[in-house]
Amino acid sequence: MKTTILLLGTASIILATIGAIYLKKAAKTITLKKPINLNLIKSGTAYVLSLIPFVTALKTTDLSLLYPFTSFYYATTSIAGTIIFKEKITKKKITGIILITAGIILTGIGK
Repeated sequence: MKTTILLLGTASIILATIGAIYLKKAAKTITLKKPINLNLIKSGTAYVLSLIPFVTALKTTDLSLLYPFTSFYYATTSIAGTIIFKEKITKKKITGIILITAGIILTGIGK
């Protein structure tokens, strides 16, 4: 995988993870009377910004390679949830993260 694609994919993953963090924070305070808050806006902004490096990377790489790489998002959000929100990380979650990582490596090697 080219360095540029790796950097763009990583930027997309980081921004999407930030979006997930702010979405979790927003969910704690959203009500029917106040359905929008600053954290929800930050979340949406981060998610939209995550599309910029992703789409840029799509110009020069195969979708079948880029999409599996962005699966790291599932691992990063699990790790962020554990660190920021003190969510429990179970053996099953750890196994899932390892399997995601192995799948990404195998997908990259196969190219």
